[in-house]
Amino acid sequence: VLNKDFSEVHTLKLPVEQPKVSCIAFNGQTHQLIAGCLGGIKIFDYRQQRSNWKVIKPMAQYQLVASNSSDYTEGVWIRHLTVSTTMDWLIGFSGCDLLVYTFDAILLLNMKRLHYGHVTGCVFASTLKYFVTCSEDASVKVWSESGAFIASFSKHVKEVTAMIAHPHCPWLVLTCSSDATIKLWNLITLQLEYSLTSSVGGGRLMGVVNKNYFYVVTASSVDLLEFNHFTQFWSLSYCKMSQLLLVLREQKAPQILARGADGSVRVYSSDAVHLTTVLPSHHTSSLMGVAYSAATHVLCTLVDSEEVWMYSTRFNPCCRLGVWHGEMFPADKLLASVLPAGIRLEHRMEFCSICACGAIIALGMFDGRVVVVEPVEEELKTIGYLQAFVSPITLLKFDGVLNTLICASNRGDDICIQLWDVANWTLSSNVQCGSSELVDCALLDNCMMTGHGNGALSLFRLSDSSSLNNSKRVV
Repeated sequence: VLNKDFSEVHTLKLPVEQPKVSCIAFNGQTHQLIAGCLGGIKIFDYRQQRSNWKVIKPMAQYQLVASNSSDYTEGVWIRHLTVSTTMDWLIGFSGCDLLVYTFDAILLLNMKRLHYGHVTGCVFASTLKYFVTCSEDASVKVWSESGAFIASFSKHVKEVTAMIAHPHCPWLVLTCSSDATIKLWNLITLQLEYSLTSSVGGGRLMGVVNKNYFYVVTASSVDLLEFNHFTQFWSLSYCKMSQLLLVLREQKAPQILARGADGSVRVYSSDAVHLTTVLPSHHTSSLMGVAYSAATHVLCTLVDSEEVWMYSTRFNPCCRLGVWHGEMFPADKLLASVLPAGIRLEHRMEFCSICACGAIIALGMFDGRVVVVEPVEEELKTIGYLQAFVSPITLLKFDGVLNTLICASNRGDDICIQLWDVANWTLSSNVQCGSSELVDCALLDNCMMTGHGNGALSLFRLSDSSSLNNSKRVV
């Protein structure tokens, strides 16, 4: 044992009759040294001892003391050890076999003949409950927690020498090989995600430094590489996506809502945990819109122009609470109107858009109204309505940062966008963005950017004047 000054402070001599040690690993969590040997493993505690020191030097009072050993296993010679602190496991390689021990040296699992060559590395993906092994036979294989075979990767052309887990993404592993490549594997899709060329001769060892870097040791150099946040969010939806929404929550981590082209809706946490799913309906193959109120655990889907389906996201899959039609939302309370006083229009009880504004739901109608409802005890209670336009509301969005409702309508040859302050339901801005089809829009500080069907992007600056027509096209 050497201290921080590389000065020897302790030497442990094993009896001649004990099996020879072929590898060692230190468990920093339990302060133990694990030795791999013929027949299994031996564990030594590294602790302070009272003794007469001949020389005063750092760590001179600490010694290795034998504490435990595994039962002898016939045909096993541990050649390499890995400590898994997340699962409290000791993983050892013996030829083509893999052995898993507890920190108390109890054998949990003995997986035999995993590869045609010696096993050179292993990672346990705790989130997926997978073992991933690499070998001198140039293969990378994935196994279940019980040892069942799942998949095999064969993109390396020479022996795979080492393997590490991605510190930020538990479903990713990296391998290095004598073919001078470093490869990144995705354990969810079971595919190669990325590959890069390393130094000549290939890597022999790999390790993680401060969770942001990893090193690769070759025969002639040590390369330091940055993980560079390959991805911060990744999940598999199993269907084509038609819309992604970031759902902001007060004093909580945001959630991600994904709408599938098959009519399904999925909700994920910010760390890519799948929370719940709205299953596709035989009623329709696609949805006109989705509104998700994370505060009330309610998700509403606009199935067609006549029906809104309400779900509870407290279950997985979501539980449908009811179906609402246009005539179920009475137009008896006017919150605000852009029409002159005293003018009322004949109401058309058909939906064309939907969005969530925090804990409330906004429904865009064909008659230019925005009906505001609130989920209360598994029902949608009408708060009131805005008479924003006289033409259909083609787009509804909510900006949670500015607490602003964005609604758009096609008024003849011109598309108009209105910004409403949700706090007091007052119209704050009007934006005229031309006749080209409006696909989407977003607020950027005091500007608005619009995207159109012809591929154009327009940027409008919103002034602070009291006039409602207070937007100016910048580019």
